[in-house]
Amino acid sequence: GLAIPAGLLVPAFGAPNENVVFETPGEATLEIEAPGRFYLWHKYRTIHQGRQVVRDEHLPDGMSFRVSRLDDGSSIPFQARSNIHTEIGDAESRSIGYVDIERPGTFMIEVTGGDEQTRIMSFSRSRMMLFARAIGFSLLSLVVLGSLGVVLIVFGIGQRAGEA
Repeated sequence: GLAIPAGLLVPAFGAPNENVVFETPGEATLEIEAPGRFYLWHKYRTIHQGRQVVRDEHLPDGMSFRVSRLDDGSSIPFQARSNIHTEIGDAESRSIGYVDIERPGTFMIEVTGGDEQTRIMSFSRSRMMLFARAIGFSLLSLVVLGSLGVVLIVFGIGQRAGEA
């Protein structure tokens, strides 16, 4: 009964872990193996190539972001979303926005403009919805299997009582 809920969590942990960290203004490329949502992050407090980088949490005006497929140059619609904040130890990041990648390929991430200060950004697969969906289905299967177990126990007790 526990193998099914645990098995539902495996795909969330097995998803590809595509990620690229780069300096901006600048660009980076990333090979994406499977469709999904990818976030662009501003790593405003981090260690990059052995040096500590600390910048203002909020980006300066005039920055632009573009994600495009390398094979045909088509641009992927970028959705601004700066409401997610992460803090792991001394490193802090804030989301800038996301793109939904529908088919695998090689993608270029370009960041231009701003105040010419070097900033560290990363572009990575969002795992939040994968984990939320997996946990939800696991809990649902636990409820269903638990209820089925209770029904079988009651049925068994009823059968035993009828034999006596």
